[in-house]
Amino acid sequence: RADDVDTFDVDKDTTSFQYNEVQPFTTYDTQVFANLIIDGRNLRVALTSTLSVHSPESAPTEPRDLQFSDTNYTRVTLTWNPPESPNGIITNYTITRVEVESGNATEETVFNSPYIQMNLIGNREYTFKVKAATKGGIGPDTMD
Repeated sequence: RADDVDTFDVDKDTTSFQYNEVQPFTTYDTQVFANLIIDGRNLRVALTSTLSVHSPESAPTEPRDLQFSDTNYTRVTLTWNPPESPNGIITNYTITRVEVESGNATEETVFNSPYIQMNLIGNREYTFKVKAATKGGIGPDTMD
């Protein structure tokens, strides 16, 4: 959030600092200040201008709320919501369809919801999973 501010006090001889709690796909604004005491008054003086640092993308969490509708013997419509933590820009979704009896799996890459799965064979059981991807990686599948 833009209103989150972390302040770290370091010794006057410190010339570097490492922040380890970085979140993916986040912009951090950094600035160095000096705390001075002049004539008994505490002053905070900026020593640098603000520097924006961008953390890289990483794999997203799983898509949410996978739903099935408009089901008949040969097709089903899948809808889902984007991951709660996309951790970047979602580039695509991979739908995995498994025919339960044979175990045969197929994958298809799509770019948004909804998706209509065609060419199903009547009276066969299928499972479907959806996972999202960013430039930083591929996230986990939805639950069955």
